[in-house]
Amino acid sequence: APAPHWWNYRPGLRPYFGAAAAVLVIAIAALLFWPGSPRLPEVVARDFRAFQTQKVALELSTGDVKQMEAYFTQRGLTFNTRVFDLAMMNYRLEGGRVAPSRRQPRAQFVYRGPANQSLLCQMFVGRVAELPAGAVLRQNKGIQFHVYETNGLTAVFWQEGAVVCALISDIPKEEVVQLAFAKAMN
Repeated sequence: APAPHWWNYRPGLRPYFGAAAAVLVIAIAALLFWPGSPRLPEVVARDFRAFQTQKVALELSTGDVKQMEAYFTQRGLTFNTRVFDLAMMNYRLEGGRVAPSRRQPRAQFVYRGPANQSLLCQMFVGRVAELPAGAVLRQNKGIQFHVYETNGLTAVFWQEGAVVCALISDIPKEEVVQLAFAKAMN
């Protein structure tokens, strides 16, 4: 087949067209095969470790559930954060913060257990359908819980309306699951 008219018009530009085509192919391959953003269980694991190692500080230190919920509202979170008093399970609220995110900010609040264990709760607008494969699924009170284990941590996710809730800790897996069951609302 004869070359297009524009190809013969400027023969000195042919090497540049070839280079541009090679760059385009490399760019497309990078988009297709470049590792994506971290998976959500890995994100909450990173957040937990940041609290645990004090790389991230609480913006509000409080044991008052209503004060914590009001703080999230004042910071512009438009969803109901439902901060619970887990004292009956020997976990006390320490406080929380609003974590930035590419999509929307996330409410994060920390509980402290009887042996000084940390429990991080996160709430954000999303869908559990966006979670990666590999979760162990558990049911309680008509709610499906997605349980992940990563790097010595257990993360439990569940859906409440338009909000995804997550609990994560390094305490035994079944304890994290039972705390999620206690916090979840059907």
